[in-house]
Amino acid sequence: DGVDFEVQTDHKPLKWLNKKAQGNDKCERWRLKFQQYRMTITRIIRHDNTMPDYLSRSPVDGPTDDLDDYVQRISR
Repeated sequence: DGVDFEVQTDHKPLKWLNKKAQGNDKCERWRLKFQQYRMTITRIIRHDNTMPDYLSRSPVDGPTDDLDDYVQRISR
């Protein structure tokens, strides 16, 4: 059993993670852990992968006040 999902990546070696045994112990543990899922890994070629570029250029708002800090100040 398991959950169907797709991983889209521009990291070419990751495509082989669920295809064959890994030489690296950590990667092999990941591969064995992921066997419980029905996972498909597809590679996105660099020029087709616009999301990282978008994320690096998107405006970021300044830090916001943490509501938990505000609650602690009032409750003292």
